[in-house]
Amino acid sequence: MSSRGSAASLIASYTNEDITFKDRLDQVQISNDCIIGEGHDIGKRTSIKRTIIGKNCKIDERCKLVNCIVLDNVTIKDGSIILNSILCSKSIIGSKCDIKESVVCFGRELGNGGNYTKLNGETVTADGDDGEFTLDDD
Repeated sequence: MSSRGSAASLIASYTNEDITFKDRLDQVQISNDCIIGEGHDIGKRTSIKRTIIGKNCKIDERCKLVNCIVLDNVTIKDGSIILNSILCSKSIIGSKCDIKESVVCFGRELGNGGNYTKLNGETVTADGDDGEFTLDDD
């Protein structure tokens, strides 16, 4: 077998659809039970398990996502931990947020400019077109 063939098969073995070889080199841990949409940007030392991530999402370094649904165009900043939660489209999660068993609705921003950095079993919803939001305890 030629060295070119070996290199191609090695790269192919490290590529899982949209999970790129670069992700593997950056120490990104993505379990086989994840679905990752096109146009993603996942930072170094991030761990993703049992999660669905939509298109054009940006997840910064040192984040952890377990058992989540992340819709399109979501941004998650450095060091955030998201467990058993749903992040709707265009939501922004600031640095070092801790979100467990919660729902963040369309376009909401938490932490780093938003109002909350820790959620547990809550839903962040919009009140209206004025951009205000409330937390609903379940």
